[in-house]
Amino acid sequence: MELLKSILTDKTRFVQYAHQKFSRILELEKERSVLDAHQFEKGRRNEAYNRYSNIIPYDNNCIKLTDKRLGNREYINASWILGPYDIPKCYIATQGPIGSTLVDFWRLVVEKQVPVIVCLTPEIENRIEKCARYWPLGDEIKTLNDGDITLKVSNIKTERKDNESNCIVRTILVQFYQKENNELIEEKRVTQLHFLGWPDHGVPNDTRHVIGLIKLTRLFQEDSKPVLVHCSAGCGRTGTFCVIDSAEYLLKSNPTLMIDPVFLLTDTFRKQRTTMVQAQAQYNFCYKALKDFMDGEE
Repeated sequence: MELLKSILTDKTRFVQYAHQKFSRILELEKERSVLDAHQFEKGRRNEAYNRYSNIIPYDNNCIKLTDKRLGNREYINASWILGPYDIPKCYIATQGPIGSTLVDFWRLVVEKQVPVIVCLTPEIENRIEKCARYWPLGDEIKTLNDGDITLKVSNIKTERKDNESNCIVRTILVQFYQKENNELIEEKRVTQLHFLGWPDHGVPNDTRHVIGLIKLTRLFQEDSKPVLVHCSAGCGRTGTFCVIDSAEYLLKSNPTLMIDPVFLLTDTFRKQRTTMVQAQAQYNFCYKALKDFMDGEE
């Protein structure tokens, strides 16, 4: 980390270094694209359920929905994301749901026992839908029907704004019912952290709120259970969050690590979901946020 800190203090040197590293990441992903482990046949067969036709899960780690009590569809645009060096970080990276996948999104949360959802996108940006609203507002009981299933989603605590992380905190109860007899099949309580102020393909104005969001997320994490992270496509902002979170943990637990953690993790996560940390600006932001995160712990 000391080497990276020295590079970061020299703006010209850092820009050159980060550009070189990010270019190499793009090359490595292109080289892997012909391998069997990096094909997208499941996603292509389920085109109607993808928000974007070019951001779909790899076949080998595409998450499968299996609980037939909650619905019949198996496919969802979501990927398992695991860190290297056995760091205890497990994410589900997924797209912001579209109207036809709202029930599937909540099935994913319930089936995989997700304790916390990190939402990094507004519902609408520049008059374009980036994420169908799957969360309830205020006292609303959001009700959805899918085949024989009725889904009810409600806030069980008053929404609050967390200023340190610049996010809305919602405590949500998800309930699946059998439509015919209104019998409760399954329910789950989950926290949603809805971050404000992160533009698509861009970065926040400073690192402070993202660091605050990571710290807040960790308060709601549960051992061995995945954190669900999404933006609109589930790769750019999503990948940036996962890299910063994992890099800080990796450096803290391996202080003598001689490998660039941002490069290592971005490449590792891109092996598991396409274009994680999508833009050069996001890649550069990872270094800045990591440095500020570590500086704040000294």
